[in-house]
Amino acid sequence: MSFSAYLQYISQIAPVTFSEYTVHWPLTMVLTTQSFSATFVSVVHNCNLIVQTFCASPTEYCGKPEGAGRRMEIPDQVLERYENGNQIDYTCINPHKGPGGKATCKNGEWHMPVECNASCPDPPPITNGDFTKEKRDVEGVITEVSYQCSRQFTLSFTGSIRCLDGKWPSPPKCLRMYFIFNWSEHGVISTCQVYINV
Repeated sequence: MSFSAYLQYISQIAPVTFSEYTVHWPLTMVLTTQSFSATFVSVVHNCNLIVQTFCASPTEYCGKPEGAGRRMEIPDQVLERYENGNQIDYTCINPHKGPGGKATCKNGEWHMPVECNASCPDPPPITNGDFTKEKRDVEGVITEVSYQCSRQFTLSFTGSIRCLDGKWPSPPKCLRMYFIFNWSEHGVISTCQVYINV
C-alpha cells in the first residue's frame, strides 16, 4: 500500500511518501516493517520543516544473490530478502562456472563466495589476421587477446579486447592499405594512403 501524506506548516507544503508503513499524526510518525523500525519527529523552525530521524537498528538481511536466475540457479524459492542465518543451495547456469554449493546470510552479506563467473567462448576470428597475445584464467580459458593483421593490412584499432560476462566485444578489422597517386601538371607526385575494409 502506498500513500502520500502532506504536511502543511505556514503556507509551506512538504510532500512525504511512505510505503507499507503506519503513520500517526500530527507530529510523530512511527514507521515499521518486518525488518525496520523508525520514529520521525517533525519540528517547525524558522518557517521551515525539519524532519529529525531516529532509526532503530534494522534486522540484518541479505538481498537475493546478484545473478539469481541468470548466472545461478537456486532450487528453493528465490526470495527478495533472506533473514540472518538463512542458507541457500545454488548451482551455476551454463556458460557460467563456479563451485556451487551452500551460502549463508550473515550480517547482511553472503558468506562463502556466491559467484558464478561466465566462461568465455573462443575469441572471435578476424579476416586477414589472427590473435597474437592471449591471457588465460586459472582454468586455461582465454580471457583477453590482442590481434595482428596479415601483411598489407592494418588494424582498425590497436590494443586488446577482453571477455566480460562470457561475451567478447567486437574485434578490430584488418583494413587493406592502398596508395593513391596524384600527378600535377608540373610533374609533382603526391601520395595518399587509404585504408579499406575488404
